[in-house]
Amino acid sequence: MNTSETTIIVPFGDGVAGDSGFIRAEIDASKHADSNGNLPSEFAPGTEVFFWLHYNAAEIKINCVAATDGGDIQRIGEVTRIKEQQITFADTEPVELSYWPKSDPTVTKWYGRTSALTLNGKQLAATSAPCLADISYPIRAAQYKHRLVSGVSLSAGDKFYTAAIIDYEEV
Repeated sequence: MNTSETTIIVPFGDGVAGDSGFIRAEIDASKHADSNGNLPSEFAPGTEVFFWLHYNAAEIKINCVAATDGGDIQRIGEVTRIKEQQITFADTEPVELSYWPKSDPTVTKWYGRTSALTLNGKQLAATSAPCLADISYPIRAAQYKHRLVSGVSLSAGDKFYTAAIIDYEEV
């Protein structure tokens, strides 16, 4: 990005956690990744930024999503995204996946010993350990569109930070 342009910074973190669940917000790579797979975090005023929220709807209810810049945020539907993860089973204790899977993971590569896998919520257990595998699995997420406020008066090189505020409750 040209640093002489005015930009709005949209940071995306690792998510937030409540007592019984978590919410993860991620910029939608299918809409914003460049040819190398890099995701931007700086956008020009007035740009539409697509992101998604991933959470367990049995534990979390989203009441409202709003932006600190005053820009418009709209839920535009539900999407399925594929996540990849490397997991290590040191023993027969389950390993927690990073996301709530929509269905069973697929092993894309075993490193050494193989095992049968059992999924229970976000917990994945191996019948034979130790073992290491690369897996992929689909997740469900609510997709949102944030039209960044266009009336921000910035000078060349200035940056303006905004955040999406997620009002939720545990159910």
